[in-house]
Amino acid sequence: SSKLLTIAIPSVVTREKYLNRLLLTLQKQIIDNNLENDIEILIFKDNLTNKLGYKCNELIKNSRGKYIAGIGDDDMVADNYCFEIINVLKTQDVDQITFNMVYNNINKGYKLKMKFSKNFSYFNFITELIWQ
Repeated sequence: SSKLLTIAIPSVVTREKYLNRLLLTLQKQIIDNNLENDIEILIFKDNLTNKLGYKCNELIKNSRGKYIAGIGDDDMVADNYCFEIINVLKTQDVDQITFNMVYNNINKGYKLKMKFSKNFSYFNFITELIWQ
């Protein structure tokens, strides 16, 4: 059956601890907010045998969601990430959602805020990165 949102995550075996951290966060949000019928998570994990672009394209081809969120395996998402996206998708007429992205490099002691907003003509990405 189709879903409202596919969360697509390209990954590699050597980054499993980051992927597991992300999956635990997403799973908790999906279960706590009863979003099992709205969200699917797709993962393409290998041993660096495929390029990132190929993995992303395969994730998109295999998605069942009306919308696609691409998340890096080492990214962290806000505690309300899934709920807020589904809420907007169900209540607003949108073709794309963008977020502010915060990069916090603890080792170098700086924080850089970036805003991404571009009209993608082929598919929609919903991205957020928060390092705490």
